[in-house]
Amino acid sequence: MSQVWVMRHGQTQWNCQRRIQGQLDSPLTEVAITELEKMVLPNLTGGTILCSDLGRSLKTAQLVAHHAGGQVTISPLLRERGFGVLQGEVIDQNPHLHDQWQAYHKRYQQPSLNIVGCESGYAFTQRLIAARTLIGNIQRNNKPLLLIVHGEWWLAFESLLHGRPFWQVGSEMVDNSRLFSLPRDGLVCDQSGHLAFSFDKRRA
Repeated sequence: MSQVWVMRHGQTQWNCQRRIQGQLDSPLTEVAITELEKMVLPNLTGGTILCSDLGRSLKTAQLVAHHAGGQVTISPLLRERGFGVLQGEVIDQNPHLHDQWQAYHKRYQQPSLNIVGCESGYAFTQRLIAARTLIGNIQRNNKPLLLIVHGEWWLAFESLLHGRPFWQVGSEMVDNSRLFSLPRDGLVCDQSGHLAFSFDKRRA
């Protein structure tokens, strides 16, 4: 199995404003760009940097590739979950959206959210499963792989790897620009070639 690193995209202007991004976008801050340019990164030469097609993810991937090598590959499967009418809104600020904010705050308790235009739990799950297949296929090249992820997407994807429903998150939100590696000896491909953690059953 190839080594897999994960990094959440750099901080954006909307992150600083506590504004929901979802599948809308916002530029990286100058602080984030400087941080990424100075970051100590693994050597990704000959490997893949997989990111979503949203600007904040792609810009992060391009900055990393410039310093660490690697081929940037774009996939909409890695997009953040869509949060409908809440996208572009500052958290809890619009009183007309009170009921939908209440649903948003319960997103880790149920798969479907009563938010107008929100990506359904079923659609999100299918996208996560397809992303897992894509990542497993890339890993077969046995080259370094870095995933540039979105916060909510990674929480859900990590749950999928652990065999949990996507909305039953098992960790806290990853900080912007945080780089970490997945345990090489803990990752396996199941009989269908899907990526998973080998200790799922021991945790169950």
